[in-house]
Amino acid sequence: MRGGSLRKGAIVCIDDERSVLLSLRDQLGWLLEHEYTVELAESGEEALALLEE
Repeated sequence: MRGGSLRKGAIVCIDDERSVLLSLRDQLGWLLEHEYTVELAESGEEALALLEE
């Protein structure tokens, strides 16, 4: 990796149904675990709070 950076990208999944979020986390996490972290939010407000961190 160029520049020695090991920082992963992030994917934020937003849905008001917890079962959908958990399914997305499992599938995306399994496929992309080495490149991305998967964050979950149950509302737009919660997603914005995650992005501010």
